[in-house]
Amino acid sequence: MPSSRVDVRREADVLRVRFSGPWALAGGVPSVEPIAREIESGPPLSRLVFEAGGLEAWDSALVSAVHSLAGFAAALGVPVDTGGLPEGARRLVRLALAVPPPRVLVPRAEDDALTARVGRIALRAWDTASDALGFLGETLLALVARLRGRARFRRVDLMHAVEATGVGALGIVALINFLIGAVLAFVGAVQLQQFGAALYVANLVGIAVARELGALMTGIVMAGRTGPPSPRCSAP
Repeated sequence: MPSSRVDVRREADVLRVRFSGPWALAGGVPSVEPIAREIESGPPLSRLVFEAGGLEAWDSALVSAVHSLAGFAAALGVPVDTGGLPEGARRLVRLALAVPPPRVLVPRAEDDALTARVGRIALRAWDTASDALGFLGETLLALVARLRGRARFRRVDLMHAVEATGVGALGIVALINFLIGAVLAFVGAVQLQQFGAALYVANLVGIAVARELGALMTGIVMAGRTGPPSPRCSAP
């Protein structure tokens, strides 16, 4: 199986970068750092041209390499021609180049004296202790009210809430999360297939559901299903 290659050819003040072979992360790809150094420190260029003659399978490795070299060229004011790349790669590179680089926030200088460091630690500890004491106080007051028989809830309502938020809600919560994951996988597969990155659908669904959507949808369903009950009407 032929390995991935990247060849460089200079024609006067035009630098042509030609990709060939399978450019995929699984098989490993060559580094483009020598080309980047040539763009930065070599003779001035009027254009950087990317070609894909002999290119076979490709994924985000090709897009990453093109984006990196195009970034170096853009920093020097050199126009970039991506017309020789596959259509999917061209669209993805244009999308990546259209996003402005993130601004680096300079951290505010803090006093590094011993007294300042001790003071910051003490303030954080005081805030944490204050919150903990407030929670403990409210818990003790509620417990005392329960022992004195002045609690403002009925035992049957408590057991109903426990059942509704536990076993009673398991089925609908599991179904909603499954459907959300299925829809996300379908939409993600259709979009990622256009760029040859369908392999990452499982990563997309797993990370999105485990980190964000799972907890979010569970909270929404639980709040809507087991929220404050409507007033019960007693028979006359």
